Amino acid sequence: MKELESFLKSLAGGLHTMADVVEIIAKKTESYCETPKETPGKKETETETKMKTESRAKTSRESRQKKVTQPVRSETAAEAVYDIIKLNQKGINTAALMNQTGYNEKKVRNIVYKLKNQGRIKTVVRGVYIAT
Repeated sequence: MKELESFLKSLAGGLHTMADVVEIIAKKTESYCETPKETPGKKETETETKMKTESRAKTSRESRQKKVTQPVRSETAAEAVYDIIKLNQKGINTAALMNQTGYNEKKVRNIVYKLKNQGRIKTVVRGVYIAT
């Protein structure tokens, strides 16, 4: 019974914390919804207001999306990764390979592992690879 009471108390505390966070978010959201103060000589038309709102929505939507390039089109995924490594004589890391190929981390790491075992690439520094 004591365990249940302590669990319920901790649950109540967590709910209070969440409620506080929701209130903070609600206040910030309200501040975004408030209309801006107008200058005495100029009134904003409905079209201008709508355009500002749409551009603000697009900007926030675009910033949330990850910027990933399209996958490189080669015969195989391993060939695409190998071609990119060959182009970078100073070396390239897996994060850059993921960005340039569009492949996920696991796929890139598996390809790098296979290319290393085949002797086609080598490690310069931990996580940086060059063609042999």
